Amino acid sequence: MRKGDFARCLMHENDALRLLPTYTVALYNRAHCLMELGRLDEARDEFERLAALAPRLAMARNGLGVIAFRKGDLVRAEREFAQALAIDPTLKTAADNLSILRRPKKR
Repeated sequence: MRKGDFARCLMHENDALRLLPTYTVALYNRAHCLMELGRLDEARDEFERLAALAPRLAMARNGLGVIAFRKGDLVRAEREFAQALAIDPTLKTAADNLSILRRPKKR
């Protein structure tokens, strides 16, 4: 998806959330769009809100891990990916992210 598509998607998710502020699908999509647009602090806030509303939604924790990773907070990233897998051991995205994070660094 192009950046313009994420900006357009963000507008649609904002509209949906004005109608139903706790709509978890729209919250996830909004957080993802913000992340892809590089608005990491806003995306983190949305993923945290989503995790509070839907604590069993592993993708919220995975999103928090991705943001932590992008911001260089590898300890938090690992914790969030592990938490996502504790919620849903079949979440391949979180497993892949954790594997990448734990991969030995080349010298």
